[in-house]
Amino acid sequence: ETLTGKRLATIAAPAGTTFVGVTGAADDRTFVLDSVQPAPATRSGTLWPFQPRSWYLLKIRPGATPVQTLTPLDFPLPSLADVTGVALSPDGTKLAVFYQVPGSGAGFPYNGRFTLQVYSVATGAVLRSWTGDDPAHGSYAYASDGLPDPNANLTWTSDGQRLAFAYRNSNGSSAS
Repeated sequence: ETLTGKRLATIAAPAGTTFVGVTGAADDRTFVLDSVQPAPATRSGTLWPFQPRSWYLLKIRPGATPVQTLTPLDFPLPSLADVTGVALSPDGTKLAVFYQVPGSGAGFPYNGRFTLQVYSVATGAVLRSWTGDDPAHGSYAYASDGLPDPNANLTWTSDGQRLAFAYRNSNGSSAS
């Protein structure tokens, strides 16, 4: 609670997983989280950016019992997608996800096409989709080659009608 600093709830990731991304709506009570299952112990529980994700809708309801609900969501991301940005619309009805997939003969970081998709939180349906090539074969959107899935690379305008995203080609002339 922002006025008192009181903790309203502690949200644990589902058994055997860890949260790697979170984004919130303007009401500060609606969130989308994603989790991955750490690699087997032989890899020391390593997290890889291309691991399959499980998505959840988190609703915080001050004064209710329980104060939170965590509902599984289904967004049709391709397998091996490297998520480099997530943003929940101000009204909590749409989720934007920016990701890149492997190209031909690609290792990591990927050199495949990048995609920005907008999903319906209620149904998981793809509402809009944009793709582009990766001519310089680098990571996009100021992302690192690892988790967590960042929520600072995408943002919705306050009316929930447009998206802005950070873009940099890590192998291009703008690379730092």
